[in-house]
This record gives sequence, C-alpha cells and structure tokens, in this order.
Amino acid sequence: MSLLQILQDLMALPEERVCEVGTEVAEMIGAALEGDCQDHTSEIIDQIKTRMALVNIKREMLDDVNGVTLSQLLKKLKLF
Repeated sequence: MSLLQILQDLMALPEERVCEVGTEVAEMIGAALEGDCQDHTSEIIDQIKTRMALVNIKREMLDDVNGVTLSQLLKKLKLF
C-alpha cells in the first residue's frame, strides 16, 4: 500500500515537477540497491514518503494565495 500511495502522490504533482521528483525517488531506490540497504525496504519507503510529504507541503504553500503564516507552516511540519 505504501508504494501505491507514493505513486499516487507522484502522479498528483504538476507535470513540471513529476520528472524532478521522480528522478529523486529513482535515485533513492538506486542508492539502496547499490549499497547494503536491500534488507531495509521499509526505511527506503519511509525516505521516499518523507520526500513526497515535503513536496506536498511546498505545493500547498505555493498554492495558498494569501501566503502562509509561520504558525501554519509549523503546524504542517509538526503533523509531518
């Protein structure tokens, strides 16, 4: 289910961001395969989910026409 959520989040990105973030995700997976991380699949997925969560927070901040207050940002990061 985690991988499905990652793919759905990736596909929900604006077209200009899909390639950039997709490349980052692929690099994380590639680094795990090259290193001694193959037994740590859940950790790799957590790293990818963290990256996707940060992308979503940034997108929400950019989409907010009224701007984001510091307290709103801190709330988002605390939930994160």
